[in-house]
Amino acid sequence: MVVEMVDRRRGLRGGGIVYGMDKLLGVALGGAAGALARYGTVLLFGRLFGPVFPWGVLAVNVFGSFLFGVFWAYAEDQDWIPEGMRLLVFTGFLGSYTTFSTFAFDEAMFLRGGSWGMFLANMLISNAAALAAVFVGFRVGKVF
Repeated sequence: MVVEMVDRRRGLRGGGIVYGMDKLLGVALGGAAGALARYGTVLLFGRLFGPVFPWGVLAVNVFGSFLFGVFWAYAEDQDWIPEGMRLLVFTGFLGSYTTFSTFAFDEAMFLRGGSWGMFLANMLISNAAALAAVFVGFRVGKVF
């Protein structure tokens, strides 16, 4: 979706097996790097703050949203960024790094355990902070 959004002005170019494999490889490499970065971040925050609240997932979602905004602004202003790089960064790395699926799981576990306060706190903080981080990242990205 992001690549389509950024590429809408120019349309998709290229074709053939090699071109398609390059895109798949970019997504795979970005995804592997994002997964490792997410895992490391969650472990670090778990060690620093303990397991009571999913601080690592919150940090990944907010920081990943900020990075999304920065890269989005940069990609929008720089027509020379190749599609493969956008796929690697947006779909691969950020798609793997940001963890809203894990967020949803944590929320379900809070509800299942009857922890309504934790559910609401995580829901509000994660969404408000991530949304704000996208806009701040976009503004920061416009500076560079």
